[in-house]
Amino acid sequence: MPGGSIMSVSRRFVTPSLSLAPSRTASLLMALDSLNLQAGEILGTEQVGRLLTLADAKEEVEIAEPKMNSIERINPASRLEVLAQIPHPRTSSKPRTRKTTSRPQAKKTTSRSQVKKITSKPQVKKTSEESRIMPTGSTSKPAEVQKAVPIISIEAEQDQPVKDPLPFYSCKDYEPKPSIIYIKNEEETNEMINGLFTGPVAMDLEWRVTFYRTAERNTKSEGKAAVVQIADGAGLILIIQVNGMRRFPERLQALIENPKIAKVGVNILNDGKKLFRDYGIMAKNLVELGSVALVVDPKPIAKRKIVSLAKLVERYCGKILDKGPVRISDWEKPLSVSQREYAANDVHSSLMVYNELLKLGELYSCTLEDVSAQYTSEVGWSIGSGILSTGSQSTQTQEGMQPRYLRAYESWHQRGLSLEEMCLKLSLKSQGSYGPIVEGDDLALKPGTVISYIIAALQNDSGLEYKLDKLVELVQMDLDSWSRHREWIVQQC
Repeated sequence: MPGGSIMSVSRRFVTPSLSLAPSRTASLLMALDSLNLQAGEILGTEQVGRLLTLADAKEEVEIAEPKMNSIERINPASRLEVLAQIPHPRTSSKPRTRKTTSRPQAKKTTSRSQVKKITSKPQVKKTSEESRIMPTGSTSKPAEVQKAVPIISIEAEQDQPVKDPLPFYSCKDYEPKPSIIYIKNEEETNEMINGLFTGPVAMDLEWRVTFYRTAERNTKSEGKAAVVQIADGAGLILIIQVNGMRRFPERLQALIENPKIAKVGVNILNDGKKLFRDYGIMAKNLVELGSVALVVDPKPIAKRKIVSLAKLVERYCGKILDKGPVRISDWEKPLSVSQREYAANDVHSSLMVYNELLKLGELYSCTLEDVSAQYTSEVGWSIGSGILSTGSQSTQTQEGMQPRYLRAYESWHQRGLSLEEMCLKLSLKSQGSYGPIVEGDDLALKPGTVISYIIAALQNDSGLEYKLDKLVELVQMDLDSWSRHREWIVQQC
């Protein structure tokens, strides 16, 4: 048959059925030419696959979905026997296919601790020149033309012990069983302080924090220390709400200022400074728990002096200290049950951490008394400007010395009257200056008013004599007077 006719027939054969690399077209035509095909015969798709194998089509091809069940070809019956003898790609012992490597799958085990992870390789779309012809009806595909399938990899993970969750901290779980006492008046506070067990105590403070937004940024303001918590070694926990009292309790102040009694806590020096800012209390022998841990623990939780109480409780008590939203609640109102529980757990856990640290000190033969300077501190007059920069302003008179100021100063310094006596005698109302006295009327001046008169007299006449410690004692008799006059008083030191 003339070559031109064969070329024409071959193109009609190839084009509608499959996509073939151009470089292999000549090989296919040569194979067709060698079979001496003639017009008028039908060549099935299976025979086409064998024909391509015979043509040694080494380039990758992809079968195109035939739109016809057969290809119109002309072939004598005698030539079909020749085609039948051509090795089929599926049964060939040496298929002309590209070798591929498959990822070995990990062995499956029956351990319950194994975790199955299914990962899949993205399918790579082959171009027309990379495709290989596939006989229609075949149930298998060469390895290189099979679609990528997910590879299931079963990775055996080593069994690791699962730790039980830590319990929440509660002071009620400890012995001796704690007695939690909520106090709101000065007299009861003084009585309960006198009944504390001798030895170190834990101390903590709570105050109200108000958040607000300015034109530039979000900020917050702190109220005065509203609650003071004290816990001793005998299980007594005092929750003292001082913001509603007439003055800061005297016995509580004496305890905080006693240099022989250790007060333990976290960031406790900051609490001591706040007590000075708010009430003029000069705390002594403040023990920072994080600093103690650095001394007695060979592997402390952190290489810094101040560590959160929650982390210390978890490390040394093996429990979780709940620090929920109650910690920023309003501590100036009557305390709820949840607030009292929070306050009790906070101060009690500080004492328990301290006890555990003492045990470590004994274990490693560490005497705390020898290194007390590393973890104790105190608050005094020379604490620095950081305490004073709160914007407090003492009462300053623009009109100069007034008679009522001098009367108040003389009653205090020269006559030695008590604050209560001065409040009554200095009141013009009590003398009938504002009309007849009616039974039940409050005739006395407010304590803060009398204190302001005395301070105003000292400010207007620098020659007036007074003792600073007596003045501080007077100012601390009124809960709000110290913060009002603190800055001026400290400047006199």
